[in-house]
Amino acid sequence: MLKNKICKFLCAVIFTTTIACNTNGFNATAATEYKFDFGGGAVEPGYIGVSATTAYSAARGYGFNTPANMKNVTASGSGLTSDAVQFLAFGTKSTNTFNVDLPNGLYEIEVTLGNTSRASVAAEGVFQIINMTGNCAKDKFQIPITDGQLNILVTEGKEGTAFTLSALTIKKISDNAVTNRTIYVGGDSTACNYYPIDTSAQAGWGQMLHRFIDTKEFQIRNIAASGQCARGFRDDGQFETILKYIKPGDYFLLEFGINDTAAKNNTTEAQFKEIMRDMVKQTVAKGATIILVTPQGRSTDFNSSNVHNSEGRYYRNSTLALAREENVPLVDLNVLSSRYFTSIGPNATLSLFMSGDAVHPNRAGATELARLIVEDIQRQGLFDSKEKDKAGDLNGDGNIDAIDFALMKQFLLGVISDFPDVDDKIAADLDGDGNINALDFALMKKYLLGAITEFPVDEGNTEISTIYQAEDAYIFNGVKETINGGFIGEGYCNLNNDTTSYIEWTVNAEKAGLYKLKFRYANGTTADRPMKIEVNGNTVISSLSFFSTGVWTTWQDVTINANLNAGINKIRASSIVATGGPNLDYLEVTNVTKP
Repeated sequence: MLKNKICKFLCAVIFTTTIACNTNGFNATAATEYKFDFGGGAVEPGYIGVSATTAYSAARGYGFNTPANMKNVTASGSGLTSDAVQFLAFGTKSTNTFNVDLPNGLYEIEVTLGNTSRASVAAEGVFQIINMTGNCAKDKFQIPITDGQLNILVTEGKEGTAFTLSALTIKKISDNAVTNRTIYVGGDSTACNYYPIDTSAQAGWGQMLHRFIDTKEFQIRNIAASGQCARGFRDDGQFETILKYIKPGDYFLLEFGINDTAAKNNTTEAQFKEIMRDMVKQTVAKGATIILVTPQGRSTDFNSSNVHNSEGRYYRNSTLALAREENVPLVDLNVLSSRYFTSIGPNATLSLFMSGDAVHPNRAGATELARLIVEDIQRQGLFDSKEKDKAGDLNGDGNIDAIDFALMKQFLLGVISDFPDVDDKIAADLDGDGNINALDFALMKKYLLGAITEFPVDEGNTEISTIYQAEDAYIFNGVKETINGGFIGEGYCNLNNDTTSYIEWTVNAEKAGLYKLKFRYANGTTADRPMKIEVNGNTVISSLSFFSTGVWTTWQDVTINANLNAGINKIRASSIVATGGPNLDYLEVTNVTKP
């Protein structure tokens, strides 16, 4: 029995090794990169020339599905971008597509448009890029191919303008036809992309998120559009894109309200709230995390004391209420940006917006808004990276199998110098000694034959959480109470309404490292009650928001990450506004760095 199992296993290893090594060449079964130059002019070296008359055929492996609906046109660039093809029929569901036969897998698609006013890119029946602007605009996106063919076209951004394509580059990323972990952005002109995407004077905060995100862990798909409202985003195809691809482990940042309040969109606040709720529920049903974001105010929203406040704008209160009702995370960018604008003053705030425009940030302003958003999300313990590569999973497909064994063998024999993902060198070190050698190879073999069920590096690799009750902490200028229900334990802490009150927990950490600190709180007022968080006398966050929970009997969590010392640590939460802090139920401490 064991002999048969070993024979089957070794046959699988030989087969998968052969397949893994036979990936050279440019053909329909082993495509690694295609580069297409569109139009009737000269073809750039290294590219495949494609005219509007090039019809798809299985023998060719690429071409237009309906060449009669295509047209060769000139473009204002040079070389590759001196010509293009124009799509005369379009729409996300149009069959007037450029088709390329591809092995199933994950691909990166880079598109270069010809002359354009505003155009979008669609593939596989949904939008992929929204509203590219300017001649020869360039952008890229990831797409999983599961049916052996890419079907792509350039379609409407602005009605009545030409939709053209100059060049297309297709690169295979992985055999696994699943997108990388993704942060999706839905919103309006304050969040969307502008072009050229790397140098545009105007920018949306979604365009600048990459400055503050681990792009090795997440890709960012900005589906926001200028002039869009919540109803249009949901009903006109943009939300459809997100629903097609979003999965557990992904995030969706949803921000609307500015255009929804405009009379032309005919959306009441109650209607706005229910449209947003619909998108929240559909996203949650996909197993992903949705984060509601309130829009920032106008650059001119300063009072006579130079305090910036725009809390009454853009249906903000409905967004806050929806986050509470659906128990989803919220970034109150409205309040966060006002606090930041107040700190820098009116003149500096104006310099972060487009000239003569109180609503739209410039590139510097969008960068600051992106920073505020990411910092607040990370304080809530979100945008988490994978804590550790899965030991033994060398190709990153989520499984440990004969393919991983073959990769390990090839690496040790010098056939390959790296794994499909460079970080998988960590996953190959199965005994955790810092080396990849015959000992790791033997462990992999034992695991696949069932002799062991985990690797030495995985032993003890579990989260440990400890709850520290507020009633057991040191409370300065506050009391222990049991008046408002819903708390855990024997009570909660009610701090005095002043800036001298604080609560301090004594926390014992088994090992120095990064920990999640989760504060359970209630705030029955309508205003934020921010607190300063200190660890061992050092300020971790100068102002951590504890937003309204609606009533004092409704409890919510806010989470941050902080480094703790081995042994005893003092964690203090101090009131920083005259109304004091929220009621605090407990502090939960969870190791991020494994013990």
